[in-house]
Amino acid sequence: GKFISPMNHIDAKENCDMFAREIYAKTFQWIVDFLNEKSSAIDVPGVDVGRIMLVDMFGHESFSTNRFVQICINHASERMQLHYSEKVFTSVLDEAKSEGFPPGD
Repeated sequence: GKFISPMNHIDAKENCDMFAREIYAKTFQWIVDFLNEKSSAIDVPGVDVGRIMLVDMFGHESFSTNRFVQICINHASERMQLHYSEKVFTSVLDEAKSEGFPPGD
């Protein structure tokens, strides 16, 4: 049998890579959520008790072949960097507003 695809090999590889990244992201999030659920001392809405919150935030390792562990570490690092940046900028804006400085557009 002959296999016919509506995509050329470049588009097929890009779609395959995108699909793999999504699988890794969803799997990693499931693992973190599962561990957080099992490690929480108490379940209080809005309170992070016994939560996984920090993973090596700075620097990415570069290997000739990345394995699942490196992808999880890099994904977690990116998520933590985004979380940290949002908290810092929100805090700075809130402080400026409380001191009477209008936020910039």
